[in-house]
This record gives sequence, structure tokens and C-alpha cells, in this order.
Amino acid sequence: MTQKWTTPVFFFVAVVWALFLFGAPAGEAAAWDPTKFSGKRIAAVTGDDLARVARELLNAGDVVLFPHMGDLLEAVKTGRADAAIQSEVVVEALAAEEAYPELEFLYIPEDVYVIEAALVFHEPALRDRYNEFLKGLEADGVLDDMNRRWLSKKIPDALPEIPLDGKNGTLVAAEASGYAPMAFIGPGNELIGFDIEHMRRFAQYLGMNLRVDDMDYAGILPYVQSGRADVSACMVLVTEERRKNALFGDPVQRYRTVLAVRRTEGSVGGNAGVSEDSAAPPGGAERKDFSLWERLKAAVQKNLVQDGRWKMVLSGLGVTLEISLLAMFFGTLLGFLLCCALLCGNKIVRGAVRAYGALIQGTPMVVLLMVAYYILFSDVKVSSILIAVAAFALAEAVGIGGNLKNAIDTVDVTQIEAARSMGFSRLQTFFIVTLPQAVRVALPGYTSGFVSLVKSTAIVGYIAISDLSRVGDIIRARTFDAYFPLLMVAVIYLVITGICVRFFKWAIRKVNREVSP
Repeated sequence: MTQKWTTPVFFFVAVVWALFLFGAPAGEAAAWDPTKFSGKRIAAVTGDDLARVARELLNAGDVVLFPHMGDLLEAVKTGRADAAIQSEVVVEALAAEEAYPELEFLYIPEDVYVIEAALVFHEPALRDRYNEFLKGLEADGVLDDMNRRWLSKKIPDALPEIPLDGKNGTLVAAEASGYAPMAFIGPGNELIGFDIEHMRRFAQYLGMNLRVDDMDYAGILPYVQSGRADVSACMVLVTEERRKNALFGDPVQRYRTVLAVRRTEGSVGGNAGVSEDSAAPPGGAERKDFSLWERLKAAVQKNLVQDGRWKMVLSGLGVTLEISLLAMFFGTLLGFLLCCALLCGNKIVRGAVRAYGALIQGTPMVVLLMVAYYILFSDVKVSSILIAVAAFALAEAVGIGGNLKNAIDTVDVTQIEAARSMGFSRLQTFFIVTLPQAVRVALPGYTSGFVSLVKSTAIVGYIAISDLSRVGDIIRARTFDAYFPLLMVAVIYLVITGICVRFFKWAIRKVNREVSP
């Protein structure tokens, strides 16, 4: 064989041998085949336009929606979904954290579909100023530097120093944390990421302070459009339909879409650089030899001790208790008034109270909370916690009022008549004879109502409140631990409700003068 042919042949053999040894380039494991997912079950994030992509581009048989990225991947891992659709920046974060080695990621080619992401604004004037700011950020090379730092395999653990003077007020931005590297809780329980640096630079450009309201992704658009926030800190997928209803700025990023699927035997390179060895627990022990106690200690270290995440849990627990106790207090006062209205002789008043009760009982609590936040108190400049307290109090009052009314109906009429014959007025008879007996009957139902209230507060994350449940989701999204944060939150709720039940049982015994020794 002549020298003319030996060199190309040798080069070809060397390339094939290298691919055999080291695998295909990260993230390019398989040729794109759009028919592969036809009729399949694909998971997407609630409020994310990628659900539409799954239906129209992939011809998915069923699209299941989850509130958090970790839920998507866990659904694929456990077989509840055939694939999960997400952006490549999130996949790179998974690779950096060496999470989900059981999955591989297939990139949809750019000529098939590309995500275009931009911010959403409440006012056109602020949008125009942002577009000017973005052009300067691109011209100065700052945007490229941010992309290089945050969208790389190694995620930073701190924001650069960006001083804010606040001379022109405060810029309010809506964000959905839990999407590293865009926005996530870093060391010191501070919200960091590409989005947060981006917003701080914009606030500095405007001469303003910055306040970031953290919430579920599905609540971002209504939060901005209602004027609760000036801008969305997170990047929102731009579509023609959304352009008709939302005020978008110029696009900030364009990136590919990725499908997460279960790794099959013999697949290589599809996990964006995550090695098979990352499935092993700390210390190199194999999963089967890793004891339950060691796993528990590792989970506690990762989800609670690391970066002081236990402080977030305590803070979330405090918010949950604050909302529950205040809502129960004001709900009790309003419930007593509703009970009095049901007892009065005016048919119109009684009819109005019953109609109010039917409205509250027939509407899901999450809908009532959103109505209170975006409609009833839309023009009231108070904290989200106070609005949540008001919404839960209005709902809880119906159950308390009806429970007390039924308890009053059980009081023996002859006792009331006897008190009246002894010279007691109608009001004196109610507070001395009727109400004490009714309270004894109503306390068990009151206990159940409070326990239900504590559990119902888990929905306040929809209006940018970091309660116990929301904190659990934030930790779960950062650590990619699908189970421990959920179990931890469940145990805490169980302890809280158990303490409440024991307290009310003690109160019932006290009221009935049956205190055990």
C-alpha cells in the first residue's frame, strides 16, 4: 500500500478506535429520530411551553405536567413517563452535580427546535429601558462572560459584587428558584444564579434596589401582569401566543431542548458527561452495600446541614405556623359573627350567610387564595402573608360558624327557658348557659378544622411565600434528592398536627373539667 493511502487509513482507524474507547461526544449519544417518541408519555413543567412542543413536535401520546424539574426526572427514572423535556442549561446543571446517572439526555437539533427566552414586563417604559440595557450588556461582553460562568459545567457558588444604591426606588422581580444554574439557593441560603446576577445588573443600571419574590414557575406570568412585580427575573419561553398577552423584552438566550430518557444497557455519552460511577454513594461503596443508616446520614448532610439549609426549614416552619395561627384566630372571630347571623331572625341575613358558605365550600382553596391575591387585594399594598391569612380566615370562618351553630342547636331548650325565667336577659342566657355548653360540643370539630388549616397552607407558594412546603421544594430542586425533603416535610407536618391534636384534647378535658391526674 502506498504512502498516499496509508496515512488516511491510519487516521480513520485511529478515530474509530478513539470513539470506541472514549465514547461519543457528551450529549450527542444518538441520532435524532422524531418518531421515537410518537405516542409516548412525556413529562413537562407546569406553565412551560415545552408541553406544547412535546405534543406538536414529538407527537406525544400523553403529556403529564409536574411543578418542579426534579419531579420530571423522577417520573422518567421510575417509569411513570417515557421521557422528560427540558432546556439544555438545566441538563448541564445536572451534569455538574453528577445527578441522575440512571438517565441519558438526547438533544433536539437546533434546526428542529430552539428555545428563545426573554423577560416579561409589566410596563412598556421599563421594557424599553431594559432593551437598551441588554444591548449595552452584549456590547461590553458582560453577557458573554455571564454565560461562560453560569452556563458551564462548574456552577459558581456566589454572585459577583454588584452594589445597588437604591436612589430610584426598588425593582421587584418574580423568580422561580430551583432551576440551577438560572436561579437556586446557594451557600448562606441566598438566592443566586444567572437570573439573579442579570437582575442585579439591571437594577444597578436603573439606580434601584432589588427585591426578588420567589414562587412557583406557573405563577410568574400572572404575578407580573397583575403588577405585583415589575419584571420576571426568570427567562420565559417566547411563543407567538404569549406575545399577544405578555410584554416581552428582547430575547436574552437561545438554547436547545433536551429529552431525558432512561439509560439503556450499552448507551454511551448521552448523559452530558455524567459517568456511571456517579451512581455510587460517598466513599466508593456500591449502592447495595450502602446501609440505610449511612444513606440517612448522607441525606441529612446534603439536605439539612450543607449550606445551613436547616435554617431555611426553620424559617419555612415559622411562616407556616404564623399563617395558621393568625388565620385560625381571625377565622374564629369571623366564624362567631357568622354563627350569630345564622341565629338571627332576619331571613335575608341568614340567606346571605348561607350563600357565602356555599360559595366558599364549593371553591377549591387554591382558587380562593389566587382570587384574594390577584383580585380582592390587588390594590392593597400589604405583604403576601397577610393576604394569605385573610384568605384562609375567610374560608375557615365558614366551617367554624357552621360548627358552632350546630353545637348551639344541641343545647337543651329547657335550660334556656329556665335561665330566662330566673331573670336572665337573652344575651346573658346565651353567654352563661348556651355558649359554654356549645363550646364543649364544638371543640372536636374545631380541632379537626385547625389541623386541616395547617395542611392547607402548603399552597401559599403560589403567591410567593416560602412556607415549609415551598422550602422543601426548593431544597429538593437544589439537591436533586427526590425523597428525603418530601419525607422531612411530611414528618414535620405530622409532628405539628400531632402536637395540635394533643393540645386540643387537653383543652377539651379542661373545659369539661375532666383533667387527668
